[in-house]
Amino acid sequence: MKTISLLFLFAAVTAGALDWKQTDQSLALTSGTNIIWQFNYSKAEGKPYFHPLTIGGVALTAHRPADHVWHWGLWFSWKYLNGTNYWEFAKGEDKPMGVTALLDVKVEPRADHSARFVLSLAYHPRGGANLLTERRIVEVSAPAKNGSYFIDWDATFTAGDSTVLLERTPPSVAKDGTKRGGYAGLSLRMAAETKDWKFFDSENRTTDKVSGFPGRWFAAAGPQATIAILDHPKSFRHPTPWYLVKKMPFYEAAIIFEEPYTVPAGGKISLRNRILVRPGSASAKVLETEWKAFTK
Repeated sequence: MKTISLLFLFAAVTAGALDWKQTDQSLALTSGTNIIWQFNYSKAEGKPYFHPLTIGGVALTAHRPADHVWHWGLWFSWKYLNGTNYWEFAKGEDKPMGVTALLDVKVEPRADHSARFVLSLAYHPRGGANLLTERRIVEVSAPAKNGSYFIDWDATFTAGDSTVLLERTPPSVAKDGTKRGGYAGLSLRMAAETKDWKFFDSENRTTDKVSGFPGRWFAAAGPQATIAILDHPKSFRHPTPWYLVKKMPFYEAAIIFEEPYTVPAGGKISLRNRILVRPGSASAKVLETEWKAFTK
């Protein structure tokens, strides 16, 4: 706790007026020398992602941690499309066999310090034709007076001329009763330096009892911040199952945890989520109120 307190003290000293920092591969909202959030969209990397997400100068996300270098802060990834892996890197390489291609991105930083991104992506095996295309709209709110902000993440996937099987590693149960596998979707890898997280969902399930069960929202709440993902009623397979690995920590909206899904040729699925970033430990009541506001 002392470390966190010192970090917040440092943040207070270095904080300043809000400003934009933009390159051809990223947009960051800054306050003095602190980054509040940064969205990265390099075509060479393929998968766009947020890192860092911060509160009070404290980074809450991890990018390419040594144990899972394909974890990129807050990002989206399929696992298998028609049997090809789009998640883990191929053996001895720094990319998966499945290609997530960023085709185009339009960036709109606004005067009120909110932002909008419109992205076009495609998914295909190396050297193969596109299986899926995606139109993604990401909206980031202006920070509130207490430093909180939210990210609305809307994505529509369209299959090409053939069916596309959305698959995952089948879930299994470890000796300690926790569930493994089943992951694919909007994911969050949290910074190892942050501590004392409590994990819970909209159905009052906690910690390892969360994985594989559906809920309207899921939250990680700690003394420094709360990060929650809310699932909209119009999102594919709402309410989504959640997946948690507490020791990392890592969690996600695991949309195909329960079973695979086949998108018919020319068919579409849409995902709609809101990611909340708030100072301090938010209660379930507060998060339920936030979910209701999001669904309106």
